[in-house]
Amino acid sequence: MYRHCTFCSKDLGTNQVLEAFPVGRRLAFDAHQGRLWVVCPTCERWNLTPLEERWEAVEGCERHFREVEYHARKLGWGYAPLQSLPAHIRLALEMGAHEDQERAAAQGELARLGARWREGEEG
Repeated sequence: MYRHCTFCSKDLGTNQVLEAFPVGRRLAFDAHQGRLWVVCPTCERWNLTPLEERWEAVEGCERHFREVEYHARKLGWGYAPLQSLPAHIRLALEMGAHEDQERAAAQGELARLGARWREGEEG
């Protein structure tokens, strides 16, 4: 299991939420595509996790996300003090709040990688 950013080589940190994947303080996932990223706290780039390590972790993220949705409905979005929620619920709320920006960042990164790939094939 890797623990350092593939872009800047800094430590990715840890989490106590996902037993199957304890790496990274910020995670992003796409359950439909079966993808899991660790967001580097230093350079903010997304590190795609190795295929063999991600399936159980993606399922864990889905479970936690559903639990957050349940808690949000039960407690009311604007009225629940975040400090009173368990850490894994707060993490999922943060992931949900920034999903659009993180998805756009990932798509931009993929576009840049694709352009570099095409340049390499042409050159």
